[in-house]
Amino acid sequence: MKEIPRGPPAGSLRILFRCYSYLKPYWLLVVGACVAMAAGDAIVLVNPQLIRIIVDKGIGGKDFRLLGLLVGALLAMTAVKGSPRSSRAACSSAHRREWHTT
Repeated sequence: MKEIPRGPPAGSLRILFRCYSYLKPYWLLVVGACVAMAAGDAIVLVNPQLIRIIVDKGIGGKDFRLLGLLVGALLAMTAVKGSPRSSRAACSSAHRREWHTT
């Protein structure tokens, strides 16, 4: 019986570095994507804390100035987080309309 040839083990770093070599020309895009993901994750983590402060100090402490500022900040962060999705959806739907009309 012939033995099946095997490549490097699945956890080999050589494979990973070889994959990274394909990304080398696009390093700026990769860094930008990582920064965008980190910013999106930070917004997701800050939202519950803002809501906690809104409830505890704004509503509970009857500090309406703080309440208005924090609600505005929460809405702004939601808009910033949602804007890439909506712009991507608008671009893809415009592209589909172009595709079907030509």
